[in-house]
Amino acid sequence: MPFPPFDGFPEGTPSVPRPLPAGEPVHADRDLALRVADRLRAGLPQPGQRIVIEVQNRVVVLEGLVTDVHLRRLAHDLTWRTPDVFDVCNRLACWDGEPDNGGWADVIAEP
Repeated sequence: MPFPPFDGFPEGTPSVPRPLPAGEPVHADRDLALRVADRLRAGLPQPGQRIVIEVQNRVVVLEGLVTDVHLRRLAHDLTWRTPDVFDVCNRLACWDGEPDNGGWADVIAEP
């Protein structure tokens, strides 16, 4: 049976997203992102890694490029050990610049 045709939203439903209210969760996520950034800056042995940190509801997403699969794992571990982190989504790619593999390092399986 097909769905009935869509007649629009009920009256009073906003047509544009509302801005996030200023409150504790937004500030807590921002503060957590800053703490993770400080920990990565202090803990990674090689400068120049390109890591973007996003936090939502204490879940940290790491995105960007690192030069070594071991640095990828270290970034994950440092983030995971930061207080108040609920979970880590590691989306870091490894770029080693070697021509024989197209520049992308293989991501090793978790031990």
